[in-house]
Amino acid sequence: MDAKAFRSRTSRATRRTAYLLLVLLLPWATVKSIWMLGGSALGVTATEWTATTSTSDQSWLSRELARAGITPPDADPAPFTPNGLGAMILFGGTAFTALGAALATAAHSYHQRTRPTCT
Repeated sequence: MDAKAFRSRTSRATRRTAYLLLVLLLPWATVKSIWMLGGSALGVTATEWTATTSTSDQSWLSRELARAGITPPDADPAPFTPNGLGAMILFGGTAFTALGAALATAAHSYHQRTRPTCT
């Protein structure tokens, strides 16, 4: 057969993104599934992993930001400081804007590919 018969119509960037997501997310999803079923993955069980990584109720990112002095420490009684509220709006808005743009682009692409044509 001809090599062009197997050539994908998707762009190189799309194929690269899908490949990276597959390579980076699939192994972690497999580990989480094994842990959910009570097994041992990566040489530890889910309980052991949680015990070694969780020293507080904060996530890893929150602990690193607090250590760097970017966010207030956990002892702050108010849920948001003025700077923290601004950061939440900025980062949350940016994340959902990117998600919305990606979904709109996907919808437009799907519409373009599946548009009926009159003959």
